[in-house]
Amino acid sequence: LDQKEVQMAVKLVPWDTKEVYDRLGLDEKFYVELEKNLGVRIPYLEIPVKQGRNIALIIETAAKNFRLQSRGYYSALEFNKSVLKWLETTAAEKEYFTGDDSY
Repeated sequence: LDQKEVQMAVKLVPWDTKEVYDRLGLDEKFYVELEKNLGVRIPYLEIPVKQGRNIALIIETAAKNFRLQSRGYYSALEFNKSVLKWLETTAAEKEYFTGDDSY
């Protein structure tokens, strides 16, 4: 190929136990340098990794999720909605709320 369109940028960073990571992907970020210099908005993911993880599978999953988002399906939002819906049920109440609010 003479040309290829870049559709997503991924940066692998070392896992830091003190850092709080967005595991669902609800926050949308864009690659700032390209946006400033070229005026191009490319989705950007920072993926924390640690030894022994299958990095290829993690990146492939991120790419599939991006593809779904570009087609209008936001799996993180759907997951969030279903968890909130479940929390409103009596099954969640029986499982997690004992009536004892003391700590």
